[in-house]
Amino acid sequence: MSVKLPMVWTQHLKDEEAKENFRQVLVNNGLVLDRFLDILKNMEDDISQKEIKEEHFEKPEFAVRQAYYLGRKAALKNVKDLFTWRLKL
Repeated sequence: MSVKLPMVWTQHLKDEEAKENFRQVLVNNGLVLDRFLDILKNMEDDISQKEIKEEHFEKPEFAVRQAYYLGRKAALKNVKDLFTWRLKL
């Protein structure tokens, strides 16, 4: 089965054989990739729990705090998007 990876994974490689070898190594490391995705999910859940604490709504720096959490979530989403192919397997 040929997995279509985002180009960013193989753009550093010049020939098709090297790209295919890299794809195979990446795809065959499911245990590591699944654990990494679990870690990202835990990080996202942790951020979500922190951002909904009621005491945060009472503080004047609420908007700054929310922007910080949204920025962290956006960064995690960017990383997770590199693995959309894994989620489809």
